[in-house]
Amino acid sequence: MDDLGREDFLKYLALSLGLAVLDSNDAVVPLKLTLRPSPCPLALFAEMCDLQPHFNSLIDNMSRDVEFLRSALERLLNIDVFTRKLFEIHLQTLQEAPKAITIGIHRSDYMIDCDRVDGGKVDFSIKQIEMNTISVAFLAVSPAVSKFHKILYSKNGAVTPEISSSLEVVVEGFGEAFKHFGNDKACVLLVTLEGERNVFDQRLVEYQLLEKYQIECIHHTFHELSSLLRLGPNKELLVNDREVAIVYFRVGYSPSHYLSPDRSEWKVRLLLETSRAVCVPNIGYQLAGCKKIQQVLTEPGTLERFLHDKSIASRMRAVFAGLYTLDKTAEGDKAAEMGIKSPHKFVMKPQREGGGENLFGEDIKTTLLSLQNSIEREQFILMDKITPMSHKAQIYQNGSVLETEVVPEISCGGVFVRLLDKVILNKAAPYLVRTKPSSAEEAGVNLASGMLDSLQLLTTEQYCRELQCK
Repeated sequence: MDDLGREDFLKYLALSLGLAVLDSNDAVVPLKLTLRPSPCPLALFAEMCDLQPHFNSLIDNMSRDVEFLRSALERLLNIDVFTRKLFEIHLQTLQEAPKAITIGIHRSDYMIDCDRVDGGKVDFSIKQIEMNTISVAFLAVSPAVSKFHKILYSKNGAVTPEISSSLEVVVEGFGEAFKHFGNDKACVLLVTLEGERNVFDQRLVEYQLLEKYQIECIHHTFHELSSLLRLGPNKELLVNDREVAIVYFRVGYSPSHYLSPDRSEWKVRLLLETSRAVCVPNIGYQLAGCKKIQQVLTEPGTLERFLHDKSIASRMRAVFAGLYTLDKTAEGDKAAEMGIKSPHKFVMKPQREGGGENLFGEDIKTTLLSLQNSIEREQFILMDKITPMSHKAQIYQNGSVLETEVVPEISCGGVFVRLLDKVILNKAAPYLVRTKPSSAEEAGVNLASGMLDSLQLLTTEQYCRELQCK
């Protein structure tokens, strides 16, 4: 298409669609974007979407089983101060009357794994990289990426991006929960980072809530809330004397978010969790999203504890990547030896969110050797490294167009709303794609390597031809 090389056209198109962030000088700049949708087999995409409501229910069930969380996280709680503090607050919330409304905004991240089978034929499957339960970013801007690609190829019907519905479903979840809160003059509180750069992804949610449901949002940091919050006589959460119906965390997933000497962030978090307001996520959901929990789910019988339909459990197990404990046990020692012997076959993950924390290659070997006699090894898990196929793509970043080999990471959002014990909304919110150069290890858009993308859904045969499978 003629416009692909026109950097000004791409810049203004991206900015017009809200595909932007603030740079270090608070100037508005376009996000990094691919210029063509990545191919994806329709059958694999459909499986992601079909499974997401079951993952939503799984997270909800795990979050309500305090003994399961305690047992699964027992070793981690002894050495990880951050996770232990989250769990302590969770126990305090259980002393309060249960909140009538629960909301989850989730995201399951996948890559397409490529295996050679008999006769050299290529076999494709999806493997779940992780489940995210807090501060799920970029679901709001994903539909705009689809539109960006649709406009670029408006004269070329051969390229048809699948339109993402993620923003629509996320906003529906907030609207449905707000309807049952009982105070139509209340607002939604977005708890944000100091110096937040990804503001447009958050504002798109705010403006859709205002347009579709006449719900107003306010934005504050933990630090600001420490002097603004108070509770009413019936546990109403009040900010400047206005009640908050829903607290939407876009912060709070990292120890670096709780560093004030007076521990004010933890005090604010406890106040939010024990108020009448609905937290997205509640602290139980955050704990259920821990890497350690995802590893424990792969153990025999754990998934079935929460899912009574064996066929669904089997399908969910089929998308799990291999996950291994690094506890100081015989099983953990065996996994550590695998990581030391063949580090390039694995990813080593700490109990942290936000990207940029995982270890790869020789760093795995070095770290495992240094932790051989240390209980600190139990803060990590080991995961099989996925072997996806790459494809050539043009990308737009920093005002220029370049071409490189890339690998997409495909995510399906999910929205879950429960009123006491009645589930009133449980839907997939597809989809989000973050694509990385094939030479990069991680695809986080907030990291240097990742870029936003969309999907063109193809038959398996078309997909294989597109990627020139041999």
